[in-house]
Amino acid sequence: MASMNSALRLSALLAAALIVFHCGRAAIAEPSASAPPPPALDFSQPGEDGLIVKKNITFRKAGQTLLKGDLYRPAGDAALPIVIVIHGGGFMFGDKDMEHYTRISREVAAGGYVVFNVNYRLIQNGGVYPESVKDVKCAVRWARANAAQIGGDPTKIGAIGGSAGGYLATMLAATANHPDFEPDCDYGADPSTEIKAAVVYFGLTDIRADAPHTASFKMLLPRFLGEKNGGSAELQAAASPVTYAAGAAPLLLLHGTKDTLVEHEQSVALCERAAEAGRVCELHLFEGAEHAFITYPDAPASVESSRLTFEFLGKYLGD
Repeated sequence: MASMNSALRLSALLAAALIVFHCGRAAIAEPSASAPPPPALDFSQPGEDGLIVKKNITFRKAGQTLLKGDLYRPAGDAALPIVIVIHGGGFMFGDKDMEHYTRISREVAAGGYVVFNVNYRLIQNGGVYPESVKDVKCAVRWARANAAQIGGDPTKIGAIGGSAGGYLATMLAATANHPDFEPDCDYGADPSTEIKAAVVYFGLTDIRADAPHTASFKMLLPRFLGEKNGGSAELQAAASPVTYAAGAAPLLLLHGTKDTLVEHEQSVALCERAAEAGRVCELHLFEGAEHAFITYPDAPASVESSRLTFEFLGKYLGD
């Protein structure tokens, strides 16, 4: 019931916001190519939970918007795999400080990873397609360029995302170095935006008009695409992760069968398309689970998802 209430609240917020915001392409500020270097980190001084945490590191400037991320890692000087964590919120709400994403960041870091939990531009701040995709690609570039400073392994980068963040994590996995999505952020190092694996919680994977959508996301998608009436079929396909499934890095898709915001058939379709192309895609459906089930860490779907996530990351980012 708590999970259902959370989904209903988000659905209501989306509907209210869509009444306030008029459809039409938002003005997009030109992003700056530079960002400050990461702060000096003392890996020998962890907190009480054994983690080193550095909050609000700027990794991109887009117009007047500073995009920031929080760094988590265990103490020690080992070069650890890097995981980019991407929050949800329907592309219009949320940030990196949402409790369940900070909890996931800490859990993953405690398991032996460097975690970079990031913000991206929301629709009302210029985050219409494909700008938010480019924002998280900048996070990948930043982490790769600064791997030595943050104690990470630049050859082992993955992503975790939920809902809208799941969409972005899937786009990272499926569009590595794709010219249509490459940002202009330059950190003076390897510009690759490739990742090795992605974990996707209840993610949107198909934006095409004939794909299975709930009423809330049918209302949202024209705004995300920046086109009245949802834009052309070509634009919808170009914005859909399923279009690029044949080239995707390994994917772990976790979805509840009672999701009232993102149809679980979206995850089914993506995995089928990836499998047809011989790509790795693991799909786990949780009977009766609602959207955002990770909000409740003791729920059976959350507990099992955590186990599956560590197993998957170990397989594709481990030695």
